[in-house]
Amino acid sequence: MSQFNFSELEQRLNELGEDIHGFVERVITQKSEKQGFRPALDVLQDDEHITLFMDLPGMEKKDISIALKNQVLTISGSRKAEYPEEQEFLKQERESGSFSRSFAIPADVNSSEIKAGFRQGVLRVTVPLKGETEQSDTINIE
Repeated sequence: MSQFNFSELEQRLNELGEDIHGFVERVITQKSEKQGFRPALDVLQDDEHITLFMDLPGMEKKDISIALKNQVLTISGSRKAEYPEEQEFLKQERESGSFSRSFAIPADVNSSEIKAGFRQGVLRVTVPLKGETEQSDTINIE
């Protein structure tokens, strides 16, 4: 009866795992470079407001735009990553590119009272739920 070699099996499984891991990293990196990125978002609501928090590290207010049209609030922007041209990536995990996120807003919001602020890489948008409906194309970030 032949003896089963567990150490050889373990070594081959480790090699296979490394190959799969390398493949997945290459595919994800290529995909994120082509498609931009999707910032993390939290949405909260109380009786008077809907508040959105969006993580946008490395961005400035001038790189972000907020618009309200036909009861759809859209936050969009672009994050650029600048690196020395003579260097080659060994690994790239930081996402860059353009993004756009849209949210349906209730009809009875006071659109002229929507407030937006940006501090320490976090965008905060506060939407009052009650009031006269007015259409506002763009919303300034304080």
